[in-house]
Amino acid sequence: MVETFFKIIKAELIQCTRWETRRQVGGAILQYINGFYNPRRWHSSLGGKSHLAIERKAA
Repeated sequence: MVETFFKIIKAELIQCTRWETRRQVGGAILQYINGFYNPRRWHSSLGGKSHLAIERKAA
């Protein structure tokens, strides 16, 4: 699971941009995880739905 996660970040974020500092990379990774990856990815424990879909349904 972790290997897949790192592969996705590497393919979608890291290799697409030239970074000047490690701090920039760290900030971009945190923003990616909190802003895109976690809310939108599907979770098997949620019946194949994302957190956003579950929250919208509950609202």
